[in-house]
Amino acid sequence: LEASSVKEISVSGENQLYILKKDGTVSGFDFHPNSPNYGASVEIPDHITNVREIYAGYGYCFVIKNDGIVDGWGNVDMRRAQEGFFDDVVSFAMDKTYGNRGFSVLRRDGTGESYMSVGEHEPVLYTDILAISGGVYSQTVIKKDGSVLLYKDGVQVTDIPQINLFKHQMVGESVNTENETYVKIHINDI
Repeated sequence: LEASSVKEISVSGENQLYILKKDGTVSGFDFHPNSPNYGASVEIPDHITNVREIYAGYGYCFVIKNDGIVDGWGNVDMRRAQEGFFDDVVSFAMDKTYGNRGFSVLRRDGTGESYMSVGEHEPVLYTDILAISGGVYSQTVIKKDGSVLLYKDGVQVTDIPQINLFKHQMVGESVNTENETYVKIHINDI
């Protein structure tokens, strides 16, 4: 593998390194130091070709192909993708930490959907979307009008200040305590 052929990399929660090459192919390697397969190649399914982006999770991997179709392998339910629900995707967000907890897709036409705790909740469907982001059990959506929507376990969170990116400025402040580090967000009018 030559460095000049690498387009991007993604690391799974179980220490598998996936390499997307500029020619649209993917290769993978086990690099967990305690694994008996350390350094060995990871098998990539034959249908994973013409890849534009790669997202490795815990026990599964998603790709966006050059034609905008989402595909994947591992311990994830790909039935929605196989039914064509994830065609013409421009953006994809997922929780990479705890396995099959959630992912979101944004299509070119501004529609999208999120799956949180896959199999436990119905998908959340969106329209007029500008951007999406995913986390453990939660998703953040920015609509084209600038409004920000937060969802937790498939339900919109409404007990927070309403944020509009065209009217408010969010300023993050790093906070360090004895037990944790987090970012405190201040919302200022513009």
